[in-house]
Amino acid sequence: MPRPYQLDLSAAQRTELQQARDHHPKPYVRERAAAILKVAAGQSLREVGRQGLLRPRQHRTLSRWIRRYRAEGLAGLLVRPCRGRKPAVTVSGHTRETSRPALLAMLHQDPHAYDHDRARWTLALLGEHLGPPGPRSRGSVWRFLDRLRIGYKRARQYVHSPDPDCQAKVARFQEALERTRAEPERYVFLYLDEHTYFRQPTQERAYEAVGHTQPLARRSLRSNRAGRVVAVVDAVRGRVLWEQGAHVTASTLSTLYTRLQAAYPQAETIYVAQDNWPVHFHPNVLVGLAPQDWPWPFNRPPNWSAEATIAAPRTTLHIQLLGLPTYASWLNPVEKLWRWLQQDVTHLHRLADDWTALQQRIADFLNRFTADSPDLLQYVGLGAHN
Repeated sequence: MPRPYQLDLSAAQRTELQQARDHHPKPYVRERAAAILKVAAGQSLREVGRQGLLRPRQHRTLSRWIRRYRAEGLAGLLVRPCRGRKPAVTVSGHTRETSRPALLAMLHQDPHAYDHDRARWTLALLGEHLGPPGPRSRGSVWRFLDRLRIGYKRARQYVHSPDPDCQAKVARFQEALERTRAEPERYVFLYLDEHTYFRQPTQERAYEAVGHTQPLARRSLRSNRAGRVVAVVDAVRGRVLWEQGAHVTASTLSTLYTRLQAAYPQAETIYVAQDNWPVHFHPNVLVGLAPQDWPWPFNRPPNWSAEATIAAPRTTLHIQLLGLPTYASWLNPVEKLWRWLQQDVTHLHRLADDWTALQQRIADFLNRFTADSPDLLQYVGLGAHN
């Protein structure tokens, strides 16, 4: 039978180890404290190492724990910093600390920029840019990436705006939005967009019996028909104002802008952020607004007249138009309002034979947000100043 290890602990040491065993945040320290207490209680090192811990341990390991505890106290049970050999591999020209951001910056660029005839980076290509120079296996490159927490991942679809002034326009939006949030009694910030819906219901998932039976999109025998709705979402209050019809024209926008002025009579400036559909900047629309303080040219076909027609209303609405960067629909939260409309109204609707009722259902949905709506702000990503 193994001879017990002679270990005498003072009352203070025993209390300290019991506290560490029961409450220390590091599991390995709790294990080491428990082992020392069991040895002090008369169990042999081999017995404790075989079956008394989280996993089997060599008796020499337990002996080393006891020696370190005798010499340093509880601090001796902690893993010492700077253990192990430091990795010799880094990104060429960088230290260990700067290797990760440098390598990520390289991965985000086209390999052709580094004279590699490949569309994607490989371990072999990355190995050529690691230091010190010399041959390097793919396994060593993979381990280096793993230490930097860089993995091989599936891509997702991504669209970026080709507008060279994208960042400057976004900064101008943010400036106007922050001004509105700071002084909501003087300024209003609105996002505007249009949406098309159809007589025929759109197909989407729904609950149905398991098996070959599928949910039905109940179509009309009549030809399909489109309706258009234009709406604005108040970026601070979540309020929605809208117009609906067969088409959205310059006259429709002018009517909506007149309603905006009436809805916010106290506002000195109403900012309206919208995409680059030319009708948004039609002369018949602009003639009814205050002079525009937008440093970039509005998008209009070259064959359009620069002058408004005689019938266009001449007013001076306190509205400033903000043009979104080209092809940057993700910057317009109204897109999520349309998603909500589709989820609640148009997907699998049963009104294909009653166009008027479908229009009314669209109106009923939008009228839910004619007052301030924190829920809508949260849904479109504007809640809590996102």
